[in-house]
Amino acid sequence: MVYQVDETREAILRRAAQIFTDRGFFDPQMKDIAEAAGISRSSLYRYYRDKTDLAMAVIERLVRGAMARIYPAAGALMGRRDITGLEKLERYLMMSWLSPELEGEMKFLAQFDAYFTGGRAFGGFRERITEIFGTGDDPFITAALEGGIADGSVRPDIDLHLAMATLVDSVRGLRQRLALRGELLIELRAGEEAMVPRELLRYLIGGLAAGGGRMRYEEGHRPGQSSDDT
Repeated sequence: MVYQVDETREAILRRAAQIFTDRGFFDPQMKDIAEAAGISRSSLYRYYRDKTDLAMAVIERLVRGAMARIYPAAGALMGRRDITGLEKLERYLMMSWLSPELEGEMKFLAQFDAYFTGGRAFGGFRERITEIFGTGDDPFITAALEGGIADGSVRPDIDLHLAMATLVDSVRGLRQRLALRGELLIELRAGEEAMVPRELLRYLIGGLAAGGGRMRYEEGHRPGQSSDDT
């Protein structure tokens, strides 16, 4: 009986992920998910009370799956001593946030973010997302930056947390936009959508490399200091 419940739940999450990724969150209804999963709508409601509850379960499943695939290799990468912290950062971003293998996850996240804005970001939304993603910090980016500062490959005048957050938001934002629009983006010429992620990474890595111009922060905010400390 437990096996059947788990099997049904997995079928629901798998079908819901595909529908939300392909069609977004606005149009699909619970009856569409139930039909795709091969169960009745009343049965679906025994597992998830509404579309929001289901969406949260799907994103948690996708995030856990992505982490399970990426984290072992990322940990091994950070442990290497034959490359610099800056090189580790570049390779990590290519194997994680910019990896073609995460195209489906990036498109789902884009659809998710487009839907859960404004009034649809229900009370307690931030807390629920924090339960799934943690604080939002990427420990491997932070480790690579810290290592790069120590070995001299990364400029020392950066705010570690701000740099990490900017990197994540930059690469994730681009990937999500490309996942939804791709060749329809009017600012890109034919075929350039495949080149833009690497181009962005080139600029980001170049800006973090030691020897560049000094970064400017708001008055009273020094590198490595959170805004709460000022």
